[in-house]
Amino acid sequence: MRTALTATATAALALALLTGCGGQSGKHDCASVAEAVNGNVKDLRAAVAKGTGNPRDAATALRKLQLNLDQLTSGGNSSATSKAVADLSLAASNAKNSLDKGEPVDLRPVTTAAGALTSSCGKG
Repeated sequence: MRTALTATATAALALALLTGCGGQSGKHDCASVAEAVNGNVKDLRAAVAKGTGNPRDAATALRKLQLNLDQLTSGGNSSATSKAVADLSLAASNAKNSLDKGEPVDLRPVTTAAGALTSSCGKG
């Protein structure tokens, strides 16, 4: 049940993310969301650094990250933004899968994709 729910949520997130940043108001929204995403990544990093004692904080940070990414659904998008959003979605999904399995969470792909999103949103 949990695997099916995770797969459904991931598919819905991926679909929503395909229409990321663009347009003048999209640039502002994209930049704001990218800033929020970076905050989510910091929260996730802090939760993972605490070890496996409380994975709930990491799960909460991942959920907030996905909610912020959902905001990137208005307007058109650049190919760089689309790639960054897809990469970040995949990295977050992989981190959640590791967390669910009790495995160490590799945050490098999350951090890299968040940086790419910030860069692409700034360029618009």
